[in-house]
Amino acid sequence: DQDLYQGTAKAAEGLAAEHVFALAKQDTMHIVVHWQDADSTSEKAFRVHYPERPKKPENPEKPKKPEKPEIDESTDKPKEESIVMCCAGHAVRGHMKALDAFRTMKKFTPKFCQLHKKDFPDMAKVRCHCRNNHSPHCGCLIPKFLVQARKNFNCCLKQAGKCAASFAVGMLTLGKYHARDIHQWESKPYKICTCGKCEDKITCEGKLFPSKCGFHPERKCTCGECGKDETKCDGEPYHSKHPLTCPFHALAYEIECTTRALQA
Repeated sequence: DQDLYQGTAKAAEGLAAEHVFALAKQDTMHIVVHWQDADSTSEKAFRVHYPERPKKPENPEKPKKPEKPEIDESTDKPKEESIVMCCAGHAVRGHMKALDAFRTMKKFTPKFCQLHKKDFPDMAKVRCHCRNNHSPHCGCLIPKFLVQARKNFNCCLKQAGKCAASFAVGMLTLGKYHARDIHQWESKPYKICTCGKCEDKITCEGKLFPSKCGFHPERKCTCGECGKDETKCDGEPYHSKHPLTCPFHALAYEIECTTRALQA
């Protein structure tokens, strides 16, 4: 009956969620999957009572031994994994909302630079190449590109299926290469984490990052008679419909795609 918060109930939302998870834990209820919005912070309240099990680094020199299951003190039974997943519908809306905000910007804000300067150290110097208004083919985040960006995001989701690493690879490929009309590139082979627990070093099996776009053919049909998924004629090299040639908006899109890949 005590009035803890003045004003709206929004301020107590996090406390209430944590209280619900505490009651579930007390009742020996195991939550396998916690679903949340893409921009939600409810994971913090969830992890207070359902913490993520730390991943032990693998030693390739020693053979793997079957691990003994950890015992949950509240139930005296083996602990089960609890995972957090984001709703894809909310994720694509959050993705488009972020891109729409970048559309009218000419440079990154100091606060945004602080968040991403570790991975993109020169981002504070990057500027939009359009001094005034944008033109229909200026190579910035124009409306036609945003329409295509939504389709590409959904395509990555559909092609990845239940594989989080495939979605992450797709989004990284879109942001770094495909949007800039680069569809083949040279890079040293490196792995993408597939367990979601690796930090500085990939200790899980992982997934190799490709050297070309994997969600469209290398050549595009010019005869009009080839099938949708196979080009039998000589065709022409594949090109992105609305490539980003603006250094600022290309980098903004890459950062946003990288952010969504890390949420996979």
